[in-house]
Amino acid sequence: MVRSWRKITIRVGYELKTVQQLNALGIKYKIPISNVIVNGVESTLLSKNGFAWAFIDDKEKQAILKLPYIENIK
Repeated sequence: MVRSWRKITIRVGYELKTVQQLNALGIKYKIPISNVIVNGVESTLLSKNGFAWAFIDDKEKQAILKLPYIENIK
């Protein structure tokens, strides 16, 4: 099967929990984060809520769709 980067729509507020689940499944992913500095403390912050990118094939897509916070995969 051919793998490609696909956009996963995630229920807002569950992005980090979902990428932990993807990590447990051994799936390569990207989430839109940026580094911000607040009061001199550097931290990471989601720059866009509600989605992630995953490098998957069709079989992995079916497994991901069964995760509880996934709304759609394009």
